[in-house]
Amino acid sequence: MPEPTLSYRSTGDQIVSFTVLYKDVYSWGTLYKLMHEWLLENRYCSPNDEEFREILYEHIERSWGSEVFTRWRLSKTDLKSFKGLYRYDLDVDVHILGQKEVEVVTNGKKMKADKGEVEVAIKGYLIEDPDGKVKKHWLGQHFSDFIFKVFLKKVRRNHEIALYFDAQRFQEAVKNYLKLDTYLPEKEAQEFFPKRDLT
Repeated sequence: MPEPTLSYRSTGDQIVSFTVLYKDVYSWGTLYKLMHEWLLENRYCSPNDEEFREILYEHIERSWGSEVFTRWRLSKTDLKSFKGLYRYDLDVDVHILGQKEVEVVTNGKKMKADKGEVEVAIKGYLIEDPDGKVKKHWLGQHFSDFIFKVFLKKVRRNHEIALYFDAQRFQEAVKNYLKLDTYLPEKEAQEFFPKRDLT
């Protein structure tokens, strides 16, 4: 297993952590695109692929199948309230074990797919004052604790809820594609992405 890679992100508070585990037939290409498109649509990354923060993509061929590691470190900064004082960071780590190409029959047609064990880990961090605007200000530097812990306490709580909901919706989109049980009242991305057996 590769050594853990540090993200570029500042120290922040971890608000949410989810893991999706799946072992069966899927399409790695479709799952990769689904996750990327969801993050793009929800403003965690830019449409410019060169700016996409994929800090690791490793594909290792083994005797029992391929092993794949993917690590994304993404941020959402254009938040509506108190712009610039909060940032959402999402760490998405994918680990696939024993991936092999298989043929499946869908609607009477043979198609190529992948089979293996997929783990998608999602962690969300809330970063306060990521650019140091308050701490660099001549007056703000003396009152930064008061500003964030007292004055903006309710605002912070709202950001924590929004980040938690974003991470949960991302998890639901992945689960929906893999046909795993989901818990939100309506399924995420159900109209836009095919299920795993339609790929």
